[in-house]
Amino acid sequence: MTRSTAFSAVRMTRIDGDYRSETAREKFCKTSIGFDVTQRDPELSCFQAAGSRVAVFARPGGTSAAALDIPKSDTMMAAPPPKDLQVTALRTRLTGALPLMMQAAIEPFDDDSIWWQPAAGVNPVAVLALHCAGNLRHFIGRHIAGTDYVRNRPEEFDASRRLTKREILDELERAIDEVRVAMDSLTPEDYAAPSRDPDGRHWTVYEDFLNATVHLALHVGQAVQLAKLKGYKLSDRVWGEAHAASGASRV
Repeated sequence: MTRSTAFSAVRMTRIDGDYRSETAREKFCKTSIGFDVTQRDPELSCFQAAGSRVAVFARPGGTSAAALDIPKSDTMMAAPPPKDLQVTALRTRLTGALPLMMQAAIEPFDDDSIWWQPAAGVNPVAVLALHCAGNLRHFIGRHIAGTDYVRNRPEEFDASRRLTKREILDELERAIDEVRVAMDSLTPEDYAAPSRDPDGRHWTVYEDFLNATVHLALHVGQAVQLAKLKGYKLSDRVWGEAHAASGASRV
């Protein structure tokens, strides 16, 4: 993928000041850069404005702001279609190896222990699995496969739901099935098309899938660690076995 033409046109300006409050950051957008805020993401401390500019505030403590001026153009990126090999490698992990690892982590738990938390603020395995399912069904199922799934993200983290282990596994399986349907419907050229991410964070559809894979891998690792912390015996080769079983590796 070629991004040189995009980033060669980016101009960045750093301005020191006190930007700890959201009000101060929004004022910076309007007065220093000259546009109104249209999208907010307080967790990432950034604003995205209409048109061609994005203002990002990512300095620790909010002591400075960085304003990026990015020309908006549908042809700004020249993204060649990914090779069949790349798509296959992505698919075997997103629909094979990683779900198998999540299932291996879930398997030792029962309907009660699957909601176990080793400490306050730590997501139980049930929440990790439901969050992964919600993420996949929203970003891939709805926005790429075209399902009518409506996400309720806060509900994914609601430990009071107390779904059974079987219900959790079923929801994860539905999510993976929707990913398979989405990938079956795409040609290599489709993967090079503009991202369908509703928040506009990615360049291409291929990156939508790549981001989903990385997200799933992150939480699969957490689930495996939780199972081990609980004292359950998982294979020392759970990673290799899942990859081999899915065709993601030769051994």
